[in-house]
Amino acid sequence: MDLDLSTNDKKRRYLDEDGSSEEGSRRQPTTLEEIQRDEDVWLSDGNIVIIGQNVAFRVHKSVLALHSEVFRDLFLVSTPASNPGSLAGPTETIDGCAVIKVPDNPNDLRRLFLVLSCGKNYYFRDDLRQTVPFDVLDSLIRMGHKYCIRSVLCNALSRLQKYYSNDLSTWLDDARRAQYVAAPEPQSAIQTINLLATLTNTPSLLPAAFLTCCSHIEAVITDTPDGPDAPSLSTEDVLRVINGRAALTRAAVDRIVGMTTTGPSKQCHGDYRCTHAGLSALAA
Repeated sequence: MDLDLSTNDKKRRYLDEDGSSEEGSRRQPTTLEEIQRDEDVWLSDGNIVIIGQNVAFRVHKSVLALHSEVFRDLFLVSTPASNPGSLAGPTETIDGCAVIKVPDNPNDLRRLFLVLSCGKNYYFRDDLRQTVPFDVLDSLIRMGHKYCIRSVLCNALSRLQKYYSNDLSTWLDDARRAQYVAAPEPQSAIQTINLLATLTNTPSLLPAAFLTCCSHIEAVITDTPDGPDAPSLSTEDVLRVINGRAALTRAAVDRIVGMTTTGPSKQCHGDYRCTHAGLSALAA
């Protein structure tokens, strides 16, 4: 895992690249009267209000600046005294707090701020491992990458790697993997292929994600996305899934044929027992 958290481009592009997976993520309300205060992240002693779409989050500027160079620089350039034409104009305040608008989906921001500002731990409770919904990991990976928050990104990515493992024995243990991530398939695998593996430069996620799509090939090919931003594989990746499924089928057939046509081992002291064991394995 080679994470590039360089902030040079992100400081210039954060308004144009929100990484949101939901429709309308770039629409912003025209007036503060349209804003809804978030019920989970509205700290009474917060000193900055971050608005995503029409949802406002009141948090501590110093906490965000401590964790994120992108937020730190955003606060600097959005100060009316230094930039009168900034997003947070001199008259835009809520409860005396300066307002900054970002293009991110409020669900993504809420999950990020719950971790940074409210101490939320999605991974453990009372020292017991918790199963994390895939969409939470998706949000934290994208927001952690966008705002250069390494701890958020690495924790979420590490948990996702336990689910889409490139270790065969781990991959085959479905019950154990399900303890780490609750992932509806094949949508989660498709999102991992389309965005998360590339965004984080983590190609080790791809084999398991593609294998998952092979196991849900009918849904991959025939399902119509619920919306314009719903995940769906590219034509090229669909062909990879089809070819991969065909290769797996051929390998399984070759294995079965081999078990029925190969003669007993020289160490075998009873041809009947050897043949019976092979047929029993096929029947199972």
